Amino acid sequence: MVDSTTIRATRAASGGGKKGGPDEPVDHALGRSRSGLTTKIHMVCDIHGLPLTFTLTLGQDSDTCHFIPTMEQVRLPDPAGRPRKRCRYVVADKGYDSNELRRYCDRH
Repeated sequence: MVDSTTIRATRAASGGGKKGGPDEPVDHALGRSRSGLTTKIHMVCDIHGLPLTFTLTLGQDSDTCHFIPTMEQVRLPDPAGRPRKRCRYVVADKGYDSNELRRYCDRH
């Protein structure tokens, strides 16, 4: 017979703590999730799927707080004048769905 006080359901219950070791510096873009250390890539691509810019963030960070800074990095070369920042369409994951981001897209 097994003593019920020795059975542990999780690593945390047994004192193992979180997976992944010590905290990572912010510039490493490694965040914690249930599966360990994770990273998110927020990427803006053109109509052909070619990357224009990207941002690396911690895995647990919200998608919506990185949408505007990533979009502000986009500069499309224009043969006549300054680089363009505006586009006609934006296709994004449902994680980027908020009224604030819709207003930003309407303005820009």
